[in-house]
Amino acid sequence: MSTKHQLNFNTMNIQLQKSTLIKQIEFINDVELLKSIKTMVEFGLKHQIPVAYELSDVTKKMLDERLADYYKNPNDVEDFDELLDELERNL
Repeated sequence: MSTKHQLNFNTMNIQLQKSTLIKQIEFINDVELLKSIKTMVEFGLKHQIPVAYELSDVTKKMLDERLADYYKNPNDVEDFDELLDELERNL
């Protein structure tokens, strides 16, 4: 199995495991068990290794082009908050 397909399979498998775990937790009525699960989840979130996703060649090319344009024209940018305000006004 290629790395790309393996990544997709692992991601789907993780999503399925998360969904199953959430459904199982909904049936737990033991407060101490829920506290233990919460502690384990909080520990895991603090210490997990970030998942590295591979960008497609198309995405890499697009990002390279946008960065090159930015380096050529660093003052030709828009303020993100102003852009959001404009989008909201046009909705």
